[in-house]
Amino acid sequence: MKHFLITRFNLGFEKNLKINGIDSYEWHQTRIEIFFNYTYPLIVGQDCFDFEWIVIFDPRTNKEVLDLFSEKDLFRKITILQCAAEKFLFELRNYIMVRTFSENFVITTRVDSDDGFFPDSLSRIQKICEKNQDHIPFAINLNKGLIVDVERGVLYKKEFPSNPFISLVENTKNIETVYFEEHLNVGKKFDVIEDSNRPYWLQLIHSGNLVNQVKGYPTVFYSKRIKKVSIFFIRSSITYRVFSLFKVISFKVLVRFK
Repeated sequence: MKHFLITRFNLGFEKNLKINGIDSYEWHQTRIEIFFNYTYPLIVGQDCFDFEWIVIFDPRTNKEVLDLFSEKDLFRKITILQCAAEKFLFELRNYIMVRTFSENFVITTRVDSDDGFFPDSLSRIQKICEKNQDHIPFAINLNKGLIVDVERGVLYKKEFPSNPFISLVENTKNIETVYFEEHLNVGKKFDVIEDSNRPYWLQLIHSGNLVNQVKGYPTVFYSKRIKKVSIFFIRSSITYRVFSLFKVISFKVLVRFK
């Protein structure tokens, strides 16, 4: 079994930036800051290390941007793959096929460049996969998560079937990857195993996010804007306790989930 976590960082960025008159380098600096302040610590903090994290860049990306990104990858956890948007699936499939030819099956999991997972989420996906090997191919959807509004300082509980964190388990002889279709449509082709036991992922709402919207039930209100997040999860038999420590902010918040 091989497990690939896949993040699209800036495919087709030039067209959108030109339309909106945004400076490319400044935009990338902001996106890199968001990525390493929020997404990166949540992924490198996973309790399993048996996965490869592929981050996809547009081939027109400035070398200074790529160098800045690589410098911030302190744990050397990321594999950068450059490919044009129109060749994305073809290049991704070829990359994975070369690295899984001796494996029986492969897991591909989505995560956006400004979202993240609870520390045991990837290991949970792998356990579900191992228990259901006789039913390959199938998708795995971790239904519950948190929406974090970093501008307003609010946490929301959210349940989201066929969400942007969905995984696809496939035989290595017929790889499509989880990006073969938009996440909302994956269940139209594959059976989906759902886990709704508790929150597994975090979706961020911030000033640069044009897609995500605040939907869910407010859980905790912070007194200040969240500038940087490091989240540690301590498991007990009854609850999951989430301790959130914020840079420059000298307080912490405890959230309990039943």
